[in-house]
Order: sequence, then structure tokens, then C-alpha cells
Amino acid sequence: MYGRARVVFVVVVLALWLAGCATALTYTDIQDQLPPLTIDKARIFFYSEGPGDWRIKIDGQRVGRLGHESNSSSDDLWQFFFIELPPGVHEVVGTSGGLLIGDETRLRVTLSGGDIRYVKALFRSRGSSSLILLDKDSVPAGMYRYIYVGSKLKP
Repeated sequence: MYGRARVVFVVVVLALWLAGCATALTYTDIQDQLPPLTIDKARIFFYSEGPGDWRIKIDGQRVGRLGHESNSSSDDLWQFFFIELPPGVHEVVGTSGGLLIGDETRLRVTLSGGDIRYVKALFRSRGSSSLILLDKDSVPAGMYRYIYVGSKLKP
């Protein structure tokens, strides 16, 4: 009786351990899965390279959340997601910090059809934070290893 329970316990622990070892998708992994942009859409990538938790809204609609994790080797696992929008002027609001108290940062982004832009969510010491719009079509250094936390991509 105890031998069978022990085997079941070991199998369950092993399954949970293997599930935890599943690799997350990185920027490099999803590049080939991204659909080509058409003239009626633009794409914004949001990413974070620092501590803190971010909630992102565009034009008043919640579109995603960013944070970071540390793995067992103490490497930081920065996160990113992207959103596709129609051309025009859009207001991005990022709230950093906890659920009850947060530092809100606003950014206006003008997009043309086919644009790809990057917004860095930066949390600084002493509670200050900012959203930084990077130059068009310039993938941030190191982003190839960031973890994708957006919606499931179609194969």
C-alpha cells in the first residue's frame, strides 16, 4: 500500500517539476510567428527592464501587465508584450507599483500604418517611474531574451 502511494507521490512531484521547467517564449521565439503588418495597423511593444509591476492602458482600455521574475541562477527575466492599433494618436497610461498605490505615467504616441514602436516601462528608485518611447524600428538591446507575456499567438 505504502509502496504504491510512494510511486504516485514521486510521479506527481516529477510531473510538477517538469511543468515548472517548461520554457517560456522569448522575443526571438515569437519573431517568426508575428503576422506582417498592413497599412491599417501599427504595432507597439511594451517592455520593462527593472523592478516593479506595471499595468498598461491604451486609450482607456487595459491591454497588459509587465513585471519581472528571477530564475534560480539569479538572472532577471524581463517581460514584454505587444499590441496592434490603428494609425493615429493614442494615449498610453502606465501605472507602476502596488494595486492600491501606484505612480501613473502618461505618454502620447502617434502611429502611422506599418509602424513598429517600443515603449520602455522604467521604475526608478524612490518610487518615480516613466514610460519612454524609443525611436522607430529599433529593437532594444537585450530584448531577444525577454519573456513574452501577451496573448497566445496563432501558429
